Amino acid sequence: INADEIPIATRLLAENYKKYLMKGKLKNIRELTYSILNKYDLSVGDHEWELYGILAITYEMEGNIENALENYLKARDLSKHRDTDFYVHTLVEIADIYRKRGEYATAKRELEESLKYIMSVSSTRFSVKARFLLGLLSLYSGDTYTAEEHFSEALKISEKSRDYEALGYAYLGLGILYRHTNSGNIAIEYFHRAKNYFEVSGNRRDEAKALGNIGLVYYDQYKEKLDEESLDLAGNYFTQAMKIFEVMGDKWNITLTKRNIAAIYGIRGDYNKSLEILSQAEREFQEMGSLDILPSLYLQFGDIYADMEDVNKAREYFDRAISLAIQLGNEYRAVKYAEFAANKLERFGDVEEYRKIAEGEKKVVAVVTTMGKS
Repeated sequence: INADEIPIATRLLAENYKKYLMKGKLKNIRELTYSILNKYDLSVGDHEWELYGILAITYEMEGNIENALENYLKARDLSKHRDTDFYVHTLVEIADIYRKRGEYATAKRELEESLKYIMSVSSTRFSVKARFLLGLLSLYSGDTYTAEEHFSEALKISEKSRDYEALGYAYLGLGILYRHTNSGNIAIEYFHRAKNYFEVSGNRRDEAKALGNIGLVYYDQYKEKLDEESLDLAGNYFTQAMKIFEVMGDKWNITLTKRNIAAIYGIRGDYNKSLEILSQAEREFQEMGSLDILPSLYLQFGDIYADMEDVNKAREYFDRAISLAIQLGNEYRAVKYAEFAANKLERFGDVEEYRKIAEGEKKVVAVVTTMGKS
């Protein structure tokens, strides 16, 4: 590629790389991107930031969150004041990485910065995804009212623009909200809408996320009704999601789906298989630096050990879940985890500390020093 061809090569890659991502060609895309990027010099300055953005997504899908963040930050800085649409896109993706790392305040700042440009971008997709992520962060803190505001605003914007991918994010957010508020049938309906919109827009990655979320609702319904059909459906949707993620080589979502499948093994009484999968997921999330998911993973460990009547191990993992939630600044989660632990271990006695936390009689911050020392 000579200097005159670099802008054309960049444009062709930017327009076509996603279809190859969906086929798991991460390394091929990255090699091609670097080969073009290495041709850039001071005389060429046309959309170099797009190349860093492409590198970032290949690293993110492989689970290399640090390299992904590094390249997104380069893309953000290069595109600012030059390509507003791409600048806003990178802000939203950077926020999602900070969310996965458990840095919620930083994620929120990036998203709020992105919304300042809402009137300047040509695509509504970025502002809708920003609203989607802000809604998730609100749910993390137990603020369902603000979450609903964000998801509803996302739906209003996407309906006006008729952007199918944006509609997918809006319905995915609403589905998560209704699952969170125990309205499973509505959640399933919205997740199916999200899945369909992502499918027609060619976004297989988020289509698979919608499938996984449908599985989670059926899992919830099994836990409530002990309905074997619901458990079978949950497993089926997890498997569908996993197949898509595996084709793409999407490590983070593969690992997330593994922990969902581990829950099925646990319910069916195959505790050793469940613990084996959870241990693998824990290692992989730690390697990826994804602290956000670890508290709920530790809660899942505790749940399995409680079912095995290994009370000491159950307490150890419940304490880890609570302590890490606090360290990440999420008191709401810590309280919910304490409530879960108290209910799960009540038949074994001595759940007073968990009850005090769950009922607000003990400051949650104290858990860091008084628990987690099993």
